[in-house]
Amino acid sequence: MGREERMKPLLKPAEAARMLGVSRSQIYHLAATGEIAHVRVGHSVRFRLEDLERYIERRRVAAAWEEEPPGSLRGGGGCEAG
Repeated sequence: MGREERMKPLLKPAEAARMLGVSRSQIYHLAATGEIAHVRVGHSVRFRLEDLERYIERRRVAAAWEEEPPGSLRGGGGCEAG
């Protein structure tokens, strides 16, 4: 695989905001607080699509009908009073 195939275009804040359905100022806030990974190019901030997807997965809340992950404290898997 060549370098061109690995290098995907970086997204501008407005593009990243549009993809997440938030404002541009919210994207800047997420980057400044370390909530979302970003790339500094000079004075500009850019985002990788992979980092946006990773952010979405980290923030995803599972539906009640989905299988719970091992060790989950939800659904009675924790300590019982007794």
